[in-house]
Amino acid sequence: MGKPKLASDVIKVSERELKQTCEEFLSALQNMSQLIFLRLNSGDIIIGEAEARRRVRCCPPGTSDNIVIIPNPSRVIFVEYKSKKGKQSREQKAFENTVVGQKHDYWLVSDFDPFKEAIAEILRRR
Repeated sequence: MGKPKLASDVIKVSERELKQTCEEFLSALQNMSQLIFLRLNSGDIIIGEAEARRRVRCCPPGTSDNIVIIPNPSRVIFVEYKSKKGKQSREQKAFENTVVGQKHDYWLVSDFDPFKEAIAEILRRR
């Protein structure tokens, strides 16, 4: 008998849906004071109207989708979500190299179940 299939092996999940599911999970853990979870946005946004309008720069291109901070002992995990067929951009790969070079974790997540299990395991070991 082979390895059991994960739901994501059978059901096609978009990157947007994966990100939303993972962020809901992280939000629940944050609400229980288990971790700190930050959503990051890259690029620029326009705020205001007419003369009060201004451009605000967010994170640089390639920045991960989320940062997860788990206390006691402190652990910082940068999380990038991709669908099963998704590929990292050149900027995302460069950001990953920077993060890993500074001895932080960088997770490229394409499936909710292993992500959830990995976070749960870290929380259990604290």
